[in-house]
Amino acid sequence: MPLTKKLLVFPPIALGVAVLILAVSCRPEGALRPPGEQALKARTIVVKKHTVVPRALAFGSAVPKSVWRGIAQISGQVASIHSSLNPGELLPKGTVLLTIDRTDYELAVVQATASLRQIEAEQSKLAVGKRNDSALLEIERRSLKLARAELARTRGLRREGTATDTDLDERERGVLAQELKVKTISNNLESSTAQEKVLAAQLRLSAAKLASAERDLTRTRIVVPFDCRVAEANVEETQFVAQGQELVVADSIDVTEVPAQIALEQINPLLRNPGRDLPRLGQNFWKSVSSEKFAEMFGITAKVRVRAGSLVFEWPARFVRASPQIDATTRTVGLVVAVDDPYLNSRPGVHPPLVKGMYCEVEVSGKPRPECFVVPREALRGDGRTIHVLDAEGRLAVREVEIDLVQARFVVLKSGLSEGERLVVSDLVPAIPGTLLEAVPDEELGAWLAAEAMGEASAQ
Repeated sequence: MPLTKKLLVFPPIALGVAVLILAVSCRPEGALRPPGEQALKARTIVVKKHTVVPRALAFGSAVPKSVWRGIAQISGQVASIHSSLNPGELLPKGTVLLTIDRTDYELAVVQATASLRQIEAEQSKLAVGKRNDSALLEIERRSLKLARAELARTRGLRREGTATDTDLDERERGVLAQELKVKTISNNLESSTAQEKVLAAQLRLSAAKLASAERDLTRTRIVVPFDCRVAEANVEETQFVAQGQELVVADSIDVTEVPAQIALEQINPLLRNPGRDLPRLGQNFWKSVSSEKFAEMFGITAKVRVRAGSLVFEWPARFVRASPQIDATTRTVGLVVAVDDPYLNSRPGVHPPLVKGMYCEVEVSGKPRPECFVVPREALRGDGRTIHVLDAEGRLAVREVEIDLVQARFVVLKSGLSEGERLVVSDLVPAIPGTLLEAVPDEELGAWLAAEAMGEASAQ
């Protein structure tokens, strides 16, 4: 390459160096200052007082309040069966599910009635005879009185010599004969009285046999005692059933109960209410108050919830009773809640009835607590005794708090917060006190927290 061409490279380079020197020398004085402090973004919510409804969750399977077992009280051949006697069918109270052949039992009623009427006829006959004997006895007693008077007169005449020994003997024989008649009739009356007692006993026995026969006749009809859903049907038409054989099982549909287990530590928050001294409940109290009355005193309410995938179905419930003991394995307490009319508001494809076997979530709520500081559980830091707040200068501050109530997704603080402060809910890494923060209000979380505290959101 010629030398002249090589020298052409240097002028552009020199021009670039000159432009660079000129730009540096003309730069403003402040451009050389070090960079300022950068604020770290953090989600915050404004601390407010809320009314808190303490809640606890328990789980169990739904069962009908009453289970009726149709057991044959007599034996015989099945004469007829209701057309809807099939598992799953709903039947109203008073439905005749099946009948057993009545022939033998109708005959037993006829026989018992005939026996009773026969004894009543014998009683009537005996009563007539007894009345006749009583009248005859009165007559004979009068005759005996006259005979004794005649005997006394004859004895007087014999002493005077105007009557013979033969006359006296005849009068004595007459008195003896009359005494025998009176004695015979008296014995007959006593015998009639004894026979009356025997017939009275026989009458009672016959009446009992008739009542038993009539009762057995009514037992030929198996009638459901309440509105129900058939659970089992163990009988066929023309089948011979034995006394004591279980024929039908039916579940009541007026009330469904859910026995569930609840952790022991979840019960106290439901009963304890700050600012109110609970009375000491002695033995006499527990003897006089029912479980439902106890729940009413402490404001205990309940809901039953069934989850099916993304679908959630809910029923209002009432506390019925608690288990008499703690489960030794799980250390949980058993409780029973009841749902009235579980079929009432069911709609096919929209809301099912609460039926036997559904696995349920039972939400038990206590009396509302007003004016509480509520924070999400994820806002607790470290060992769960500190929180992060935004101070007046917009910097991170670590605050120790005292917890009053722990719920599934939030806690109630007894101390450590003031109304209007900004609580940091972001998980800052690293969380250095004094760090400058840029607050990002999380209004959605604040609204959720208020609903959760009031029990309007579904407990988890």
